[in-house]
Amino acid sequence: MRLPYFKNRRYLSGIDWLIGAMDHHSRMSTSVGNHSTLIVELSSAISAEALRERLASLHERLPELTGRVARDIFNLAPYWKTAKSAPPPPVKQVDVPDQAAFRGLLDKTLNRPFKDRRGHIRFLIAKREYAGDALLMTFDHKLLDARGAELFLNLLSGDELTALESATAASVPSSPELHHWTAQFEAGRAVQRKLIAASKEECFGAKHAEVTAGEQQPESTLHAEFAKFNPDTTEKISLAAEKHAGFMMQTPFLLALAATAFQRAAAPGKQIKLFVPVPIDTRPRSPAPEILLFNHISFVFFHFDVGPDIPLEKVCREIRGQLMGAMAEEFPSAMELGTRPLRIFPRPLLARAMNLPFNGDVCSLAFANVGKCSGPGEILSVPVESVRHMPRTPSPPGIGVFFNHDSGSLRATITADSKMFGTDFPGKMLDSLRRTIDDTLHII
Repeated sequence: MRLPYFKNRRYLSGIDWLIGAMDHHSRMSTSVGNHSTLIVELSSAISAEALRERLASLHERLPELTGRVARDIFNLAPYWKTAKSAPPPPVKQVDVPDQAAFRGLLDKTLNRPFKDRRGHIRFLIAKREYAGDALLMTFDHKLLDARGAELFLNLLSGDELTALESATAASVPSSPELHHWTAQFEAGRAVQRKLIAASKEECFGAKHAEVTAGEQQPESTLHAEFAKFNPDTTEKISLAAEKHAGFMMQTPFLLALAATAFQRAAAPGKQIKLFVPVPIDTRPRSPAPEILLFNHISFVFFHFDVGPDIPLEKVCREIRGQLMGAMAEEFPSAMELGTRPLRIFPRPLLARAMNLPFNGDVCSLAFANVGKCSGPGEILSVPVESVRHMPRTPSPPGIGVFFNHDSGSLRATITADSKMFGTDFPGKMLDSLRRTIDDTLHII
């Protein structure tokens, strides 16, 4: 049975709805939604007025930038309702005298919520006296995933006509997929069985971590730490990943590094079992312009042991084996298909259900490998020097490790919730990650 729908509407996928529930869950636990920031470092100054003009033009072609969720009264499917009368995304500018002030600005950006339900993207130009400008693009994951945000930067590059054509191509309707119900429910049961099986085993979470009570804060405040690995080290990491995980299999190796570093920082000397959901980008390698907005990801779940007596190579092989098994079972496709029926449930209800796995721990840590940057080499004719990701980590788990590859260098971002892990843990975790990488490359 196929239900009727409006062919001019942008209906949300099951993954979109799940991400929306995660956003609601984050607001419940930290008062700030599920958003991320791209930190784009430029070689010189960028014009705030030119950026406002480009965004205003894009917003006319891409009204989804200030849309909101609504339900179709005929079939109850959620869709993205636009309003062309809404103002375009805001652009602000602030003077930054030194690096310490810039780091403080990053923390404020990380912990600053969007002011209303139509706010999904905003820009802040940091006029750094000691370097070129930095453009901070904060985006709501209900509107853009990590790679989509990088692709959005391309709309700010090149001539305006080309950007407007790409924006028009991205603003396309989509079907609610209100058919093949048996396949959807079967896929949902497959995902449910996976989660139930995992929940019968342990999951190391924040409440098990060794954190000094005096470091913890009464309110949730996230802090980020960053690492950049030079091209030589990046090449060595790539070769090690190929050796232990296989060709084009860097994600299992990076997850093994992050998991080992987490164990050393949070549970030194102990063997622990981690449960980690990892997003998998479902776009083709060269996505068409319309594959820009909303979420084009699925998930794979990893459940494995890590400890002082378990070599990193063994952890990597276990993760690789689970990934290959998930791909053979077409689990990412099942996840996409099986989440569609969840759209009938209100997001607050799904958000509360997220507290059920592992007695509220949800998972051990957030992890993502965005891969090679899909952004442009310049923005409004100003050369781009680097692009970093600064995601908010959901709480729980309250800790996240995120990788991206830009300008020949591997970059890592660690964000942690001071209420759950303490103020010093992000730096401690970053030191542990560096030592783990150094130890691994030294052995190899």
